[in-house]
Amino acid sequence: MTIFLGVAFLAGVVAVEWPEALKFAPPSSGFGTVFFAITGMHAFHVFTGVIILIIVLIQALQGRFTQDDHWNAEAAIIYWHFVDVVWIFVYPTLYLVGS
Repeated sequence: MTIFLGVAFLAGVVAVEWPEALKFAPPSSGFGTVFFAITGMHAFHVFTGVIILIIVLIQALQGRFTQDDHWNAEAAIIYWHFVDVVWIFVYPTLYLVGS
């Protein structure tokens, strides 16, 4: 489910959000530069997280993890939560304060 939601987020940002943002915040403006830089970096990290989660899913389906050997899955979870927590700060900064 997390992989699906990550891909949906990326599709929404790239296909919906960025074209709409070009109407009010061109990349040449100060806010536009910050908006596209921050959302672009966040989208890159979400993309990276989705790839990591796919790798962990494949490893899990292969029976790679045991009760004592599951560091890959734990690292992926920590990374994903970091990316998720960053959005808690990005959203209000860009969408609430920025408007």
